[in-house]
Amino acid sequence: MSSRPSLALSLLLAGCAPALAADDAPPLACPALPASAGLHWETRDQGAFLLCRAMDAGDQQAFGIMLTRDKPDIRLDKRLRAEAGAVNGQGMYWYYPNAGGNALKNRRIAVVEVGEDRYAQIWIDAPDEPRMQSLQNVVRELSLR
Repeated sequence: MSSRPSLALSLLLAGCAPALAADDAPPLACPALPASAGLHWETRDQGAFLLCRAMDAGDQQAFGIMLTRDKPDIRLDKRLRAEAGAVNGQGMYWYYPNAGGNALKNRRIAVVEVGEDRYAQIWIDAPDEPRMQSLQNVVRELSLR
């Protein structure tokens, strides 16, 4: 009995392993929001990423999360680091957006790895400092997987 067919089959399956692994990965899903936050998700599945917009009772966006399996191609400059935070129980940093000056003082952005080949880009656009801190606390409670 020849080992060539089994070797060829092994090589073929090895080449398919990344695709099979991606198919086996759990689907991207918006995390549960704390009931006390008074927010609900508006979602948009874009195939390569899932957009989750946390909306308040007046349908205004409180914050947003883009979940993807590809690392976001966004550079966060250390000079724009605002404050430390957390998500999924791991430390991270919030950053000021790269443009806009003082008009963006209550806006923040962060990119975190939330699992193997799973990333979250999170942004907050708050009307004032207390609301921004409140929304950062909501994000801290999320379980992103």
